[in-house]
Amino acid sequence: MAKGLMALTMLCVVFPLGAMALDISDLSGRWVVTWGNATHNDMTLDAGGNTLTGTYTNDAGRPCTVAGTFDPRTRRLTSELTCPLSVIGMQGVVSGDGQTVDGSYDFGGAASGAFRMEKQ
Repeated sequence: MAKGLMALTMLCVVFPLGAMALDISDLSGRWVVTWGNATHNDMTLDAGGNTLTGTYTNDAGRPCTVAGTFDPRTRRLTSELTCPLSVIGMQGVVSGDGQTVDGSYDFGGAASGAFRMEKQ
């Protein structure tokens, strides 16, 4: 086997294609957030530089602003949803394929729990 082909084969064994590093732009798009109480809400994210912005639709159907960051080394997503009467802090880890985020939220100290985001 040629030396270059052997090195490429070894690289694919060590780093399978699905394990490639995620980029913040991979998080752009439409998501559905499922909260611990099983309610579902839509969220749209846009990547710009090192930050994420977007819109979250709360239970009342009102738009909330989303501001967040993503660390590609740890795959940690941190975001804040600012709604008319509340702020929700979210921290989670993005799956290797970039299709889900699992984490926890804090609803202004009044409530907290788990969430899951799924890319649509």
